[in-house]
Amino acid sequence: MTEEMATTLFHDHAEDQEGVLVVRKWEDKVGVCLSLRNDGDFEAFFDRDVAQKLIAALQDAISQVVPCPQERWACSTFRCEILHAHSSRGHGTGRNERTGGGRKN
Repeated sequence: MTEEMATTLFHDHAEDQEGVLVVRKWEDKVGVCLSLRNDGDFEAFFDRDVAQKLIAALQDAISQVVPCPQERWACSTFRCEILHAHSSRGHGTGRNERTGGGRKN
């Protein structure tokens, strides 16, 4: 039987939808479940050493995240420019890279 350890609601900025992250314990394994409102679920259970590697990778990524000046959430500068420069909320470079035009106000 699995034991739920933590549940966190989040917004997936790449897919622009709500999701939930669940961490579970099952016997001597650690489980992670990601569920997106429109795109289904993923769940996997790892050995302790794999879970430690995941934690280390997350900590490394978090240490490289900087606050995005145009949003209330945080993103890395690179991710901000690549993922959001073309969106209707476009920020980062301030230009529409496809047309070369500036941002409309």
